[in-house]
Amino acid sequence: MTNTKYKWYILLILSGLNMCTGAIYVWSIFNIPIMNKTGWSLTNVSLAYSILVLLILVGSIISGKLLNKKNVKKLMWLGVILWSLGWLLSGYSSSRIMFYFTFSVLTGLGNGFIYNLIIASIPRWFEEKKGFALGIVTGTGGLAPILFSPLGHYLIKKVSVFRAFSVLGIGFVILTFTCSFFFKWPDTEKNTENNCENKKYIKREIEPNVSINVLNSKKFYLLWVIFFSTTCSGLIMSGHASNIGQAVMGFSEKQGAYLVMVLAIMSFLGRIIMGILSDKIHTLYIVCGIILAMLLSMVCLGFYKNITLFLLSFSIICFSFGSTMCIFPKIIAEQFGDIDLGKNWSIFFSGYTLSALTGPIFTSICVEKFHNYNYAFLISAIILLFGFLSYIILIINYKNKSIL
Repeated sequence: MTNTKYKWYILLILSGLNMCTGAIYVWSIFNIPIMNKTGWSLTNVSLAYSILVLLILVGSIISGKLLNKKNVKKLMWLGVILWSLGWLLSGYSSSRIMFYFTFSVLTGLGNGFIYNLIIASIPRWFEEKKGFALGIVTGTGGLAPILFSPLGHYLIKKVSVFRAFSVLGIGFVILTFTCSFFFKWPDTEKNTENNCENKKYIKREIEPNVSINVLNSKKFYLLWVIFFSTTCSGLIMSGHASNIGQAVMGFSEKQGAYLVMVLAIMSFLGRIIMGILSDKIHTLYIVCGIILAMLLSMVCLGFYKNITLFLLSFSIICFSFGSTMCIFPKIIAEQFGDIDLGKNWSIFFSGYTLSALTGPIFTSICVEKFHNYNYAFLISAIILLFGFLSYIILIINYKNKSIL
């Protein structure tokens, strides 16, 4: 089958894989049940999620370093094995250390391998309309909580919180192994003459088949700060969505699970809408809107407790978080080339990892110390201010160097 025809099957395959890895976004529904079952503190439980995201970075970097056309299939197989095994064994964890190893380490490494291969393969399959393809594939990951949140909530009530991990793991074995069986790299390298789509809207500093050392680029670090600031706010919502609903608005545990579904829907819409829009206008214009929308919403969450305003602000943050996860891979490809996107994205993804290590943890500390989320919202707003400042510096310094 030709690349042109098979790429639409690949879109379905990558979406299925990303749907599975998106299960980590329902983590917040496990927080309280694990605390009730084990007696662990909120900080200790949140640490499992933060370690998981750290290991996602490690897995992403390893796969980025090893990635080539010959071993891509083996790397994908390794990723799905680690991912599925981590969920399965988490159900048999007898201690906090064991749970950290099975859920955080194994699952995190597997997620990193799978996710980085997904991101690296999209520009090679979709020489045109990268934003559309990224929106669809990353959107399914954001949509995952709609499936896994009610399913996880049901399993926690039906078979206990730890057995729920094992049941989900069995499902992941079936789904991820099926998708990875049909996954492959394009048969031929990209036609770079036809690759710079939408030249009317996108100006590149380099051709897509050129590789540069991103660690020597000031632009890379400014983009990294922006990415960190926006993902930090998104991960606070992702890691604490259910808890925030219960603490701020008095939602029940079941209503908190539905709030996770709202997160999923808005994140999905952000990825789809902004992914398509990024094929029409420059991505950095979209980034400006994302930062300002998240900043205003965080301020509203911290100072106003009206139910309508709460849901609106929460939805905007989740929409913007989804947009961030779709837009930034395309920015890195546009500004630093497609050929080493897997390696470059794995380095850039450290911004997401640092967000996971700081956002949910400082949120938990604020809640335990002050018994509310107000200070967490305030700190997040301050971080977003630094992100906006980095954006201003980026535009001022590079506006005459084809970044816009």
